[in-house]
Amino acid sequence: MDLKAIAHNFNNQTLPGIKSIKKHPSIDMEEFKTYGKLFIQKYFLNDGRKPNKMVGFGAKSESLSDPIVFIIYDLKMNPAVFFEFKDDFDENGFFKFVGDFISKSKFKMPAKKGTKIDESLLAEYTPMTDAEYEARMESNAKTEKRAVLIAKIMGWISGILTLVSLLTIAYYYFKTIKYAAEEYYVNSKVENELNKQLFQGQQKNESGFEIFSTLENYIKLVLERKINSLILCGPPGMSKTYMVRRTLHFSDKSPGKDYVIEKGSSLGINSVYQLLYDNRNKLIVLDDFDTPLQSEDIINIMKAVTDSYGKRIVSLSPEKKLSTQGGERFDAPNKFEFSGQVIMITNKTKNSLDIALRSRSPVIEVYFNAKEVLSAFDKLLKYVAPQVPYQTKLEVFNYIKSLYKNDKYIEVSFRSIKSAIDARVGNPDDWKEMAKLVVGYKGKEIKENLITKVLVKLQ
Repeated sequence: MDLKAIAHNFNNQTLPGIKSIKKHPSIDMEEFKTYGKLFIQKYFLNDGRKPNKMVGFGAKSESLSDPIVFIIYDLKMNPAVFFEFKDDFDENGFFKFVGDFISKSKFKMPAKKGTKIDESLLAEYTPMTDAEYEARMESNAKTEKRAVLIAKIMGWISGILTLVSLLTIAYYYFKTIKYAAEEYYVNSKVENELNKQLFQGQQKNESGFEIFSTLENYIKLVLERKINSLILCGPPGMSKTYMVRRTLHFSDKSPGKDYVIEKGSSLGINSVYQLLYDNRNKLIVLDDFDTPLQSEDIINIMKAVTDSYGKRIVSLSPEKKLSTQGGERFDAPNKFEFSGQVIMITNKTKNSLDIALRSRSPVIEVYFNAKEVLSAFDKLLKYVAPQVPYQTKLEVFNYIKSLYKNDKYIEVSFRSIKSAIDARVGNPDDWKEMAKLVVGYKGKEIKENLITKVLVKLQ
C-alpha cells in the first residue's frame, strides 16, 4: 500500500459523509510526546456542518515518506486523536472509518470526556494513548536489560571476556558516532530549512520587531558570553521561541555547530543530563521546559549549569542514573565540566520558578497585552506565514480586531492570529467561525456590514 501517495493525494479521496477535502498549502513540523518530531500535511474536511474539521498525516520526513499516523484535530486546531497505520492497513476500510468518524460523531473534543463517538467505529482503529506508549517503552527496557544479562553470562561461559569487552566498546563507540551524526543532521539541515521558512524576506533590523528589543538584547548577552544563561517565561503565544530563533539566525549562528534547540516537555533527568553533556561547549535552547522545572533533581542540575563560578561542574550520582534509566541512551560520565550556555523557555510565571534558579540566571517575563499585540502586528503582519498573500492576512487581522472591539477578553496573541490565518487559508467558507473558537470569542454576533466602520475606528 503506497501510503506516501495516499497522503499527498488525500484531497482526491471519496469518503462517506464528506462533501469536500481541501489541502492546506504547507507542511508543518510539530513535536509530540508519543511520536517525537513529525512533519504534518493538513487537510480540511467539509461534512456539511460548520466549522469544517481538520485532519492530517504525520511522518518523520518532510517528503511524507512512510506516514506513520493519521491525526484528527479538535475545533481549536489542536491535535486530539492519533491513529497508527498498522502492518495490515486496509485503505478502503480506513478511509470509510475516517468519513464515518467525522460525519457521524459530534466531534467536538474527541480527547475529552463527554464526547459521544460510535464505539463500533473504533473496533479496528484504536488510538495509541500515552499510557500504552509508556507501557511499550517499559517493555522495551525490560527486553534490553534481559539481553544484556544473557550477553554477560555467555561471555563468562565462553571465556572470551576480553573479546566481549572490545566488542562492547566498539558497539557503543559506533552507536555514539551514529547518534551524533543523526543529531547533527536534525540540528543543521532541518533547522536551517525551518529558519529559511520562518524568516523569509526579513532583514536583521526590521522596525516591526522593536517590541521585542529588550528580549533580543538579553539573548545577545548570552550569545556574546556575557551571561551563562537566560530564562524566558510567560504565557504561550508571545513569540518567545520565535525571537530566540530569529536572534540566533541574524547573529550568523549555525544550528548543530553553534547551538541546539530541544523540546523539553517530556525530558527526564537522564535525558537532560545526556543533552548537557553532548552539547557541553554549545548554546542549548530548552524549549517548552515546563515539566522538567517541576523536578527537584533537574532543578539541581540546572543550578550547576547556571552558576557564575569560573568552572561549572555538573554531576549525577549512579543511584540517580539507575533509578531513571528507562531504556534511554546514556553514556555520559558521572561528572563533567559545562562551558556552554543555556536558554530555558517556559510558560510558567516568574514567581513560580525555583528561587535559587532565579538567583543564578536572569529571568525575563515576556508578556504583551492585546492592544500591544494588535499594534505590533500592523508592522509584523507581512512576516507571518509569508506564503500567504498579504491581503488575505490583512482580512483575518482586521476581523480579529473587530472581535476584540466587541470582547476585550479574547485571547489575542501572535500565535492565535497565526492560527486564524491558517483557518482562513484552509477554510475560506467558514474560517470566521474557526477564528472565533481559536481566540475564545464570546461577544455578540458581528454584523458584516458594520465591520468596515468598526475597523476604521480601530485604525
